[in-house]
Amino acid sequence: HLWRGVMRLFGDAIELIERDRVALGAVTPPDQAASASEAALVVADGLNASRADAATVALYNWLLAEWPAFWERIAAGRAIEKRRLSAHAPHDRYSGRLSDPAMIDAAAAALGPGKLWSASQLNDYGICAFRYFAGRMLQLEAQQEPDDGMTFMHIGSMNHEILEHTYKQIGALGLSIRPENAEIALSILRDVAREVLREAPKRLGFQPSALWEQEKQVLMRKLDAFVRHDFSDPDPLRRFGSGERTVYAVEVAFGEDGRDFITLDLGDAGPIRVRGRIDRIDRIGDSLVVIDYKTGATPIDKKELLSGRNFQMMLYVLAAERLLARDPGGPSWVAGGVFWHIGSRSFIGTLERDDAGLEAMSAAREHLARYLLAARGGDFTTEANRLEDRKCARYCEFSTLCRVAIMARNKPRD
Repeated sequence: HLWRGVMRLFGDAIELIERDRVALGAVTPPDQAASASEAALVVADGLNASRADAATVALYNWLLAEWPAFWERIAAGRAIEKRRLSAHAPHDRYSGRLSDPAMIDAAAAALGPGKLWSASQLNDYGICAFRYFAGRMLQLEAQQEPDDGMTFMHIGSMNHEILEHTYKQIGALGLSIRPENAEIALSILRDVAREVLREAPKRLGFQPSALWEQEKQVLMRKLDAFVRHDFSDPDPLRRFGSGERTVYAVEVAFGEDGRDFITLDLGDAGPIRVRGRIDRIDRIGDSLVVIDYKTGATPIDKKELLSGRNFQMMLYVLAAERLLARDPGGPSWVAGGVFWHIGSRSFIGTLERDDAGLEAMSAAREHLARYLLAARGGDFTTEANRLEDRKCARYCEFSTLCRVAIMARNKPRD
């Protein structure tokens, strides 16, 4: 109706539209700028040309005279962006480098010997220092729209809770993890899942959707297949040994109450204190294997440790060693650990205590020491360890804030 009304008033509406059409990404002609913002776009576009025309220069002079503060802000923003784009300009306060001495001292104090770190905090700095600064120190959060039904995080929580109580019962019964015990394990799983899923929406705080019954069935099929695979032959963890496999411990917490943390010596950066929680530890003959369940399928291979992006399994293996030291009659050593994806039932990452694994752990300590010394000096520069889709990670809520997609790589270090 509106368009027909326009056509009645303007018989040449089609011709006017075609004549004055502004293509996507283009700007209006200087004499058609209808606001200060449009005028600024016209001037910016014109000044970037090899030679500005008279109309652009006249509009530029008008902006300077009538909107001086507005144009000054634009010029300041352009200068900041230009430094970000420049491979010759070092990082500054607009790209994560603190310059105020009081702020640097505050950062050093916050990240000093008394801080209790988690693996995820250390991973954030390893992925990108600015990501750590924005999320962990400034505690910025993206505005999230409320979700209907369960989210990916809810699925992860339910998976972990069901497997925790299932393997706790399997361990209490002293069951060996082998094919002849699979049906007993599956019976335990189903009983546990029934109880957990009945109260999950209320406990986790989500409203079940109309597909809740089908969603529970899908979740149960994946967990059923996971446990069946765990009890299969050949043993999925056979790379760590060939002896009898049993559940050694479930949900092993360390440092969560501010005590019983592990201490990691980082040389010049000093010792740091670390807390965490291990999903499960299995015993295979005379060795232990750390197991961390994953709902997401992003690979976490040894290269992540070597490059200083993910320290979780190294820290968990060290925590398991400390636990083992308190068990005089226990196994002799910790053979390594796995990130076990529940949906695909495959390992998305492993760490073995062989020469390659020890080399990766040594490199990781060096990365951590360098990171901490830089952070205590106020260095949270936007230098992603690796780019994924022009971001430091596949998902980062600060990617539009840090401007890493346009930041020049290999900026000079002072």
